[in-house]
Amino acid sequence: MPLRSVIIEEMRLVITQAYGILQPADLAENRASLVADPMFDPTYDHLFDLRPVERLDFTADDVEAATLVRAFSAASRRAIVAPRDLAFGLSRMYESNRYDLDEGIAVYRTFDEALAWLGRDSTHPALKRAMETTPQGV
Repeated sequence: MPLRSVIIEEMRLVITQAYGILQPADLAENRASLVADPMFDPTYDHLFDLRPVERLDFTADDVEAATLVRAFSAASRRAIVAPRDLAFGLSRMYESNRYDLDEGIAVYRTFDEALAWLGRDSTHPALKRAMETTPQGV
């Protein structure tokens, strides 16, 4: 599965990093594994990191379908990191279709911008430890 989620309890944050070729079924598989994790708290904020993705195999209909499935609460904030144009465009489409979130979702080109918007410190030791174990790291 080209998705990996890390739950950082001390920061009340989940980071999901995508890599390789990402398809809609990967999102569903990751969501199922995340909600089954006893450490998962749906009120945590979520940072979805698309920096290491090689290719996104998504249509506009796939993006629309992804907006209908929820793992996090409406109170959670979600930041998407999408530095490349296609990923950024699809992420903005997702953002615009999440009517239920109003100001609770944003798309950024850089990891640090996304963390800042979520109100998290990029130098937090727990974040550094978590990201050292990701496939691509920060």
